[in-house]
Amino acid sequence: MIVTIDDYRGAADAKPSQVEKLIDNGSKFTVADAGDLKLKLQALHRLLECTPLDQHSRLRFDDILQAPSSRTYVDGSEHVYFTIKSLSWPSKIPEAFIEAYREVLQSRPFTNRYIYKPIVSGTWHQETSISARSAATFSAIRPLLPELDSLCDTELADYYQRAEYQVKPFAFMRLPTELRFEVYDYLSPAHTLLRVFAKDKHDSEQRSPVRLDIMRVSRALYKETTDRFFNGSTLYIEAYPDLRGGVWIQSYFTKITTIEYVARVMRMSSGAKSRVTQLEIRIFPEDAASPINSFRPEHLDTSSLRRICTELPSLESILISFEKVPKRLHLLDGRARWPNETSFYNGQRFTLAWIHAQLPDEGPQIFWDLTHFRQSVVDSLILRQEILSQPMMKESVQRDGALGLAQSANATQEDSQRWSEIRDIVSEAVAPRRSNIFSLG
Repeated sequence: MIVTIDDYRGAADAKPSQVEKLIDNGSKFTVADAGDLKLKLQALHRLLECTPLDQHSRLRFDDILQAPSSRTYVDGSEHVYFTIKSLSWPSKIPEAFIEAYREVLQSRPFTNRYIYKPIVSGTWHQETSISARSAATFSAIRPLLPELDSLCDTELADYYQRAEYQVKPFAFMRLPTELRFEVYDYLSPAHTLLRVFAKDKHDSEQRSPVRLDIMRVSRALYKETTDRFFNGSTLYIEAYPDLRGGVWIQSYFTKITTIEYVARVMRMSSGAKSRVTQLEIRIFPEDAASPINSFRPEHLDTSSLRRICTELPSLESILISFEKVPKRLHLLDGRARWPNETSFYNGQRFTLAWIHAQLPDEGPQIFWDLTHFRQSVVDSLILRQEILSQPMMKESVQRDGALGLAQSANATQEDSQRWSEIRDIVSEAVAPRRSNIFSLG
């Protein structure tokens, strides 16, 4: 009999009276767990075997899934263990099989259902990908079914295959390609915005949701929709270097989270990274509730954005956009006050300087969305002075003769309306000058 370290730990940690109460949270998988899994798969096979095929869709599998753990050694459990130990949370194989089998019995292709692990204090922040936080999907389990059948003396792969023969071809794929593309464009914007970390707070702008469930229908649809949704996508980062005690701290690119952001981008698949053609950085001012000189860009990490750019082989451009002046600022003690515009723009200047220090010297082309660079835009000369007062923007004008303008991939209808109102003034402010353009700065 082969045992693992986790088997010994389990025996040492649990008193005999507590064995039945141990909770399987997916954190470890032992030979004893493999024995329990073998018994469940055999029970599942016996239930299917003694039930007419046309009645399988009516079966209830609760008793099998909730069966108590075995207190005795199960012959051959070590072979089962070595076959599936690489899967995430192998104990959930019966549940994944049952869900997929139920779907094909209804003459439709199975969809991968994610069974999420319980949150374990102290480990959740380290497991950020879906695969790390969930059990193996049926797509990952299915190739191992024939070998599991051989080890467990079952025929689950055969039952599934016979049911799958009855699945009708997906009618959607018989539509002309042009019509399928119309459906994809309805489900997702033509230019996809990818956040490094999802925001926890409610989106007050009420943007239309991106609906990607269609990608789970089949491999053919996954490939076709991936090419449609994510080619030429934008990686979106909100830079807020000195956010103190923020509720959504991970949602922002701050002096605390820079390394997390680099690691998250490095963990992206090579295919996903190759589809990113633009990096958008939204400039937030430093926390207006803290002293305006509470940090210096030179004291912060200045390499993270450079490393992120290196990880994106198809990156063509970087877009710098600006957060608008809020109607009111919420302080840490729960009070609110009207923002000080001068303080806000000083904070904006510090944030932009921090971003400037991190970008590669020779890299992708820089574009600017000046929709909310200033709240009041009425005079192109004044706006030009304010643009040239920013070292990074002045450097772009010196190098290229003018600022390249583009609109944020995260623009709302309100943003688009404002841009249409100020476009002419902004365009005049950033246009090339024949005279000495830097005399204003």
